[in-house]
Amino acid sequence: MKGVKVKVIRKNGVKLRSAPNKAIGGPKEPRNSILTLTGVMNKNSDNGWFFAQVIAADGGKYWVGGWEGEDVDPTESLEFFYQTATPAPTLEISPTPSLIPSPTPYWILPSTPTLTPTSIP
Repeated sequence: MKGVKVKVIRKNGVKLRSAPNKAIGGPKEPRNSILTLTGVMNKNSDNGWFFAQVIAADGGKYWVGGWEGEDVDPTESLEFFYQTATPAPTLEISPTPSLIPSPTPYWILPSTPTLTPTSIP
């Protein structure tokens, strides 16, 4: 999932943490922000935490997550971002030009002159 864009959908935004640990604070990324996944995940089964590493708009790498299954879980707080494509310009198709056939040229060959034997002096 490295390089995939995700959008913050959690109503209160998400904290950008410097390590995958709920005890570490960090700046808040507001709802509708776009982040990029690094492809690194961290699951701490002992504490029930689940984190995803992201790249924020400032270019820094951070961890987003928290309690697995809660609204801070990255599978709950982030969704894949599909950028709306701009419509392609429409092509104006002109009617196919019609070809007017020209008459087939033909050649009229002159009739071959007949040779008559002549005496050579």
